[in-house]
Amino acid sequence: MPIVGTTTAASNDVSASTMALALAARSLVNIMDVGMLQFTITPATADWGVNDLAVISFPTYYNPNVGHGLRCSLYDAKTKKDTERLYCKVAWDYSLMVYGPAAAQKKATAFNLRVYGVQMNSFGTAGKFGVGLTNSTYWGTDMKVLEYKTVSDGTTGKWGAKGIIDVTKVELSSSDMRSSTDITIEFTLPTTSDTSMNDADFIGMELPFFWMTVPGWADGSVAASAALSLGTTAGTPAKTTYAAVKGAVTMVSGCNIVFELDTAATKLKEGSKYRFVVSGVPTAWHATWGPMMNLGSLSVSVGKKASGGSGWSSAQFFNPLKAMAAKKGLNLLEFKNSMVTISRGTYTKNAVCVVPPST
Repeated sequence: MPIVGTTTAASNDVSASTMALALAARSLVNIMDVGMLQFTITPATADWGVNDLAVISFPTYYNPNVGHGLRCSLYDAKTKKDTERLYCKVAWDYSLMVYGPAAAQKKATAFNLRVYGVQMNSFGTAGKFGVGLTNSTYWGTDMKVLEYKTVSDGTTGKWGAKGIIDVTKVELSSSDMRSSTDITIEFTLPTTSDTSMNDADFIGMELPFFWMTVPGWADGSVAASAALSLGTTAGTPAKTTYAAVKGAVTMVSGCNIVFELDTAATKLKEGSKYRFVVSGVPTAWHATWGPMMNLGSLSVSVGKKASGGSGWSSAQFFNPLKAMAAKKGLNLLEFKNSMVTISRGTYTKNAVCVVPPST
């Protein structure tokens, strides 16, 4: 990221930077996992606040887009909770731009920055993350950072799957677009050659591409809610009853949710049947992709948080989701243009135009 040129004007020499940087945590690190990275940053030059930016470069064995439905936030290591949600976007391949917080992070004081929704992988030799801090004015005129450090990646992930999760049912309580729905997934863990799915302590779910992310999950305005229950089949005729398994949602991004079992809860067992319900999920909003939901592939995974995923579902082996449409009696409206401009304090006729979807 920093470039040392032949002239002062052409260079971005931050080799003397005394900023401190550490990769404090990584979660769900196996191939096909969607996890989290936590950076601990100590600015040395100035506070990092609302007019500032952080630019993070990723090793090139990551996805060029880093992930999808990314969510960034400040994190309090003492309370173990996210504090302020931060806007972030992929600036270019392997590079993430994070906009500064309303509450300035003080110079010479460490703060934790988390990135959720990162697509994990395996690698032979660990690369380096680079983090640069700058202000929006300097970036806007020169595209340079004020301070910069690198830090090595952690331990490589692996391909951990030894069997396909047997999903027997996927059902939406509603297929109305721009509404909300409960997603019910029933599945049985297969028996593997090395019992690698036994004692799994998390369940992950990824929404189909056609959902086009849940903006409320990504920006923190909608709380993700999920519940897990263990099925027991008995009687003649056979009847399955379900008992709750204690746990909570521990990670969410625009497309993904991770439900972690409580420490005291009985962990997942191969051969057992489960029901996983994700409640109050905002439904697809896009007029083109929502009606194509039946072509999408929802994914379910299980594994151990300490070591990553060990099993995934395969959409070819269970029923498709229903195509989504506007609620009966309603029509979808969309913006005619992708961007509109309105002058503050004035009214411009036809500045904003909504029209029925062209599709």
